[in-house]
Amino acid sequence: IEEHTELGSGFKIAMKDLEIRGAGNLLGKDQSGVISDVGIELYSKIMAEAVKKVKGSIGEEEIEPLIDIVFNGYIPDDYIQEEKERFSIYKVIMRAKDTHEATQLSEQVKDRYGKIPEPVENLIKMSFIKVLCKKLGIRELKEKDQYYTLDFIHQRNVDTKAIAHTIQSGRGKIFAGKLFGIKRESFSHDHVLDGMRSFLESILKN
Repeated sequence: IEEHTELGSGFKIAMKDLEIRGAGNLLGKDQSGVISDVGIELYSKIMAEAVKKVKGSIGEEEIEPLIDIVFNGYIPDDYIQEEKERFSIYKVIMRAKDTHEATQLSEQVKDRYGKIPEPVENLIKMSFIKVLCKKLGIRELKEKDQYYTLDFIHQRNVDTKAIAHTIQSGRGKIFAGKLFGIKRESFSHDHVLDGMRSFLESILKN
């Protein structure tokens, strides 16, 4: 870690980590055990929170967004053959701290493994969405009936005029408190992740 302190160095650290330890059967389309019950995103969140509790480092304002959107995202076996390497790269992608780092990671994955297949591209898109949720103070983003709901912890970085415009256009709705919903039909079925990223960027204060 001391050797790799520059932005985007998480990828290099992950590569070094692979020389030291492995990581269980967690990735790919076929999952088993508790992973299949709760999903890899929720499982990772639960594990991260458990570690923080042990360390006594959870803060009230700390945001680790739970994103519950159906999408086809995984790392195919024929793209990265080593299982422990797939898991390590998955962790690196999903832990990007900002959009610049997520972009760098995408370029590094492409340089190392070749053209990025659609399922991996979707993971990277989800990484961007997660970063934006943190910036916006969103603790949960999920599908609910005909809406995608955004549950805000705070709205300090939210452009409220953009939210108001979405509501006035008939695409958005306030449910209760800081729970906002945008209609699922606002996004093309085949480009939900792209549409969600664009929407989140549009409500983020400059």
